[in-house]
Amino acid sequence: MDGNAVDLEDQLLAVAENQMNHGLMVELYRKQVGLMRVAIRGSGN
Repeated sequence: MDGNAVDLEDQLLAVAENQMNHGLMVELYRKQVGLMRVAIRGSGN
């Protein structure tokens, strides 16, 4: 081996974990933006 070996399974697991984390963060961001919109507009509309 030349030291540049990549374990495909490890890489696929890392990609899956990153995708899950990204999805969770996007959902949290959307909820936060929704809460800010309610706070700005007020809930009476």
